[in-house]
Amino acid sequence: MTPRCAPSWPKRSPRKGIDVFESVRPDPGGEGLTKASRIFYVLAVLGAIGALVQLGLALADHRPLPIVGIPINAVVAVSCLVIGNGLDQQRPWAQWLGFAVAALELLNVPIGTVIGIVLIVYLYRASKAGLFNAAAGQ
Repeated sequence: MTPRCAPSWPKRSPRKGIDVFESVRPDPGGEGLTKASRIFYVLAVLGAIGALVQLGLALADHRPLPIVGIPINAVVAVSCLVIGNGLDQQRPWAQWLGFAVAALELLNVPIGTVIGIVLIVYLYRASKAGLFNAAAGQ
């Protein structure tokens, strides 16, 4: 009768407590945070362009300036610029404002929905990577 050996799986690496099957891919949180901040910068530029186009159309047609459209686009542009800058500096308040703007983007069907989903995924990955927890003490 031959002796039975203990199963050899899962193998342990020489370092204590590390499985061989552990992921070797780096955490995508930092890269996602950079992409999210760039998306907010693009949204800021688009908001500013929207305000300028509305202003130019109103002046060209000699109509009164839109009371709602221009200020809303200007506020969106400034807030997206501030959020993008805050995300670059890994500020916790920028994470929550980013989630709020991403949730509002979900309502802009169809392109805004895709942008909102992408922003939520990137911000979630960054929060799971602990990028905002390290910045909380600063």
